[in-house]
Amino acid sequence: MIRELNYQPEPGDLLYHYCSPATFLAILQGKKLRFSDVLCMNDSSEYAWGTQALIEGLKRNGSPLAAEIALGLQGSYDLAHRISITTACCLSTDGDVLSQWRAYAENGSGFSIGFDPHQLDSMPVRSTRVLYKDLEQQSLIDKLLKEVPEFCEGAVANPADCPERVVELLLEMIGFKNPAFEEEKEVRLVHRIAVDSDPFRTFYASETGSSDVSVGFQMRGSNPSAYLDLPLPEQDPGIRRIVVGPRAQVELRSLRILLGATGFGDVSVDRSQATYR
Repeated sequence: MIRELNYQPEPGDLLYHYCSPATFLAILQGKKLRFSDVLCMNDSSEYAWGTQALIEGLKRNGSPLAAEIALGLQGSYDLAHRISITTACCLSTDGDVLSQWRAYAENGSGFSIGFDPHQLDSMPVRSTRVLYKDLEQQSLIDKLLKEVPEFCEGAVANPADCPERVVELLLEMIGFKNPAFEEEKEVRLVHRIAVDSDPFRTFYASETGSSDVSVGFQMRGSNPSAYLDLPLPEQDPGIRRIVVGPRAQVELRSLRILLGATGFGDVSVDRSQATYR
């Protein structure tokens, strides 16, 4: 794991999940968050941006082996995603951003749910902060590649074998995004599922062993997209605040009754300050 991408919250920080009214109701009633295959998310460059950044970093490294691996990194990328599914649930450090309302909360008619990040950390996930600035991305990649033993001067390595650390970095490129998305201030909860190629069994591997995972699917056009609904912490799901979208027509009394009925009667409720009609 890339330690520098770990999200470290300050006291009082919340992470917000923008969602439609239907998803909002499902989260309150089911007390689960949906984790989707990152290769099937709305932004078609979810992994491609970070992969290209890693390729450029390998070229800059100066090691002949690194340069050779850069040429074949696409093969390692394809292999990594044949043997695993990286799923993610996207959140933001800001609960009232107009672009987020438009893109992820039914054009401003939905909600953003503020979670205590410390509670989310008790789930089988990794909280990854997203880097947007090109220079910050390049600097981190250069630093990490300098630590790869196979790239050190005088090291002997088989060019046919991609160093394990490079494959690890490749999977971590989920934390790099195009600078155009910087306003999102995204933190991703990441949960990786392993895939056994025969007979394509899916399972979750942890330090205590492996357990089978039953993934669900939804169709995105003609393509089946895998997802997994992970339970929120049972004793305290971590919901602390609800922000009502700028175009949401909601009667606060009804919303309060819903929150009370689902066990969230003490959650604070605010209306969005965004001007959007």
